[in-house]
Amino acid sequence: MADTNEYCYVMDYSDGTICEIKIVPEDNDENGDIDVDKLFDKYGLKASNCSWMFTTSKIEGIIELI
Repeated sequence: MADTNEYCYVMDYSDGTICEIKIVPEDNDENGDIDVDKLFDKYGLKASNCSWMFTTSKIEGIIELI
């Protein structure tokens, strides 16, 4: 299960951005997993246009999606 210190960094090939999503408890499903499609829908992203990684380390200088 993700905690409030977990991040998803997304490289969106459609617009050339690299963005940060701070994972919140609501992003986890009933099994404690993150559904990437659902998470990306929340921010208007398409998984087919992106590469992503999850980490517990915040990377400085990345656009934060809120």
